[in-house]
Amino acid sequence: MDRDELNRLIRVWQRQRATPQEKATLDAWYASFDEDPGLTESLSQSEREAIRGRMFAEFERSHLRGRTRFGLHRPRRAQLWAAASVALLAVVAALFIYFPRRVPADAAARIVGVDLSPGGPRATLRLPDGRQIVLNEIETGIQVGNGLQYQDGSPVLGDHEIVGTDLFVHTDRWMTLTTPRGGTYQVTLPDGSRVWLNAASTLDYPARFEEAARRVRLDGEAYFEIAAQPGGRDSGKRPFLVEVGGQLVEVTGTQFNISAYRDEQHIRTTLVEGGLTLHAGVDVPVSEGAAATAPAAAQSLVLSPGEQGVFENGTLAKHPVNVAAAIAWKDGDFFFENEPLESIMNRMARWYDAEVVYEDAPKGLRFYGMVSRSKNISTVLDVLQMTDQVTIEIEGPETGQKERRIKVMR
Repeated sequence: MDRDELNRLIRVWQRQRATPQEKATLDAWYASFDEDPGLTESLSQSEREAIRGRMFAEFERSHLRGRTRFGLHRPRRAQLWAAASVALLAVVAALFIYFPRRVPADAAARIVGVDLSPGGPRATLRLPDGRQIVLNEIETGIQVGNGLQYQDGSPVLGDHEIVGTDLFVHTDRWMTLTTPRGGTYQVTLPDGSRVWLNAASTLDYPARFEEAARRVRLDGEAYFEIAAQPGGRDSGKRPFLVEVGGQLVEVTGTQFNISAYRDEQHIRTTLVEGGLTLHAGVDVPVSEGAAATAPAAAQSLVLSPGEQGVFENGTLAKHPVNVAAAIAWKDGDFFFENEPLESIMNRMARWYDAEVVYEDAPKGLRFYGMVSRSKNISTVLDVLQMTDQVTIEIEGPETGQKERRIKVMR
């Protein structure tokens, strides 16, 4: 089916004037979307990524509310198929309306120098005695317990490096895991909790947790999967506490994401499973090197799964949120859901370790889409340029220099 015919069918369907035969034709096209030579063979990789990303966002937003954990309430197969078909048709219709022609080749993200490769497992670990360890980039995480191991069980330190030390026995001996721009890493904490660190982030944690509470400090973004522990004074639980930007996150066994980059105006805490309470205006110690926030009146806010707490200018608020978009980075994707261009470019800068420069760039642009973080930056930026509202140039480092620059223009 060519684009003109598909466009016509979608328009009559949107106006609720499609005949049974036209509806059947659309259903058949949807069933064989990937095999349609009249459409898919004429699409660039960027256009395919944009269609699938916006289809997923529309489908999830419209039909997949009310989930528990990472699973979904399962409608009948016919209902699910119809919902997915409607979502895809709506997205393709929108793409035809806003992108009625193919993006010309010279409108693709222009590369000056080299394309920028994605980040990967990179981190450094500062031990309680001050030593800095560059962690193995072949591994993806470490485990802290009676010793220090990579996730595959191999030691981080050789025997000669830990003889005569007491690195892992005191609650007042803290470690610091830091990811650079373009790096991610995981850590399994002494209580069995797991933390995924996003790029340009830092997690401080003790070699051994105290009996009364488990406390860590975060700067940047991390996904937490907290192990339940007995021992709390009142609740019968051993609470897990995250100090982040003048805010205290109190947890009793849950999964959640915190985004607290210093170049962003908000601290966003997204609850996936369980329950947690956000506190502001309490006595929260400031992490070493972190910027202190203005004093705020004491506030507390309880989150339920599917809600996001926002801390801005000393004030807490919450709202429903698309959890899939908030945690997509952990599973290796960029997910843009009505996201401002400036916020997206901040993410690009951190993941591809580049500087962003704006030259008379348009204001107020927002985007939908989903694309893998394993792609080179040119693929990701091509998706953004499909609006034909922005031009992006990638400048790789010249000989003897290290600058990596993303130039955003009108």
